Amino acid sequence: MQVMFLKIFFSLLAFLVTGLALGISVAGWYYEKFEHVTIPRVNIPWFVLLALVVLLAIEAAQIFSLLKAVKREFMQFDQDN
Repeated sequence: MQVMFLKIFFSLLAFLVTGLALGISVAGWYYEKFEHVTIPRVNIPWFVLLALVVLLAIEAAQIFSLLKAVKREFMQFDQDN
């Protein structure tokens, strides 16, 4: 059971890091394109952004799958079912 929680924790951590990288890049592009403000930003090529989006989708699916497995383990201990 502890292994499941560690898997969920590290999946959430990977989701956070990937989301931050994507968010920083998109925010810098938005400010430069629409607000006409030049801020220091991370220049990431489009194919890396695409890979980040795919990685976020995979991480989200993995997190929901792990949470479903944890729920299934908890249901085994439930006396009502």
